[in-house]
Formats: sequence, structure tokens, C-alpha cells
Amino acid sequence: MKSKKFFLTAVIPVFLLTCAIGLIFILPIPARDFMFGHTSVFVRPPAPHLVYPINDEVTLSGDYLEFKWWTTFWGIDRYEFRLYKGYNMYKDALMLKKILPFNVGSLKLESNLFEDGQVYTWSLIQVADTGEKSEKGFISFHVSKK
Repeated sequence: MKSKKFFLTAVIPVFLLTCAIGLIFILPIPARDFMFGHTSVFVRPPAPHLVYPINDEVTLSGDYLEFKWWTTFWGIDRYEFRLYKGYNMYKDALMLKKILPFNVGSLKLESNLFEDGQVYTWSLIQVADTGEKSEKGFISFHVSKK
């Protein structure tokens, strides 16, 4: 009788604990992250969806140009916005760089920043709360002023 009590109080709990610990190592990383409520350092966020401006031609008639985007990725910490003069995204052509919080989906820039007839390229990178950066989302557009 003593061995049955030992089996119920010691062996079964140890067996269940061992199975639970083993499950952590067997599950793929995304499933573990879902179960334990954090994002994985191995998950790279996708490029953000650029909403506006995405046309080749942008006509400025107001006081500002609003850049818009959205994301479907959970766990974004911030965005890195860059504006370049011309098609090339080199350091020499960089006009503006802004770090924006995760809860922002647009950025307004004054229209006097843009020259009539000039081409500009804007890019956006999502940075996850783990520090992983997404691919760049980028679009070039030609400005005409009214």
C-alpha cells in the first residue's frame, strides 16, 4: 500500500512536470511565444504597407503633404521614416529622418519642404519590440505644385 501512495504523490507529479518541460522544447518557437505571451527574437516584422503617397505624381495644393501607412504586425515598437531627394536612397540624398512611435500611422510634412518638379523617395521601416527591423517599404513620387 505504501508503494501506491508513493507512486501517486511523487512519481506522477514528477512525470507530469517532465512532460510539461519537454513540451516547451518540442514546440516550435512561434507556438511557444503564443503560449507564453511574448514575441520571438527570431520573428522579423514584414515591411509596412505604404498607403499615401503611392502614385508617381503628387500635386501639392495645401500647406502639407501627409504620408500614411499601416501594419498588421503585432509587437511594433517604433517606425523609422526617411525622405530622400531623388530616386536613390543614399546618405547624400537624405533630407529627413524621423523616429516615430508605434501608435502613429501618418506623418505631416510642410509642403514648402518640397520643390516643384522634383522627385522624392520615402521609406519606412518597422522596428519590433525585440529590436528586429523589417525590410524597407519605399515609394518614389514626382511633385507638382499648384
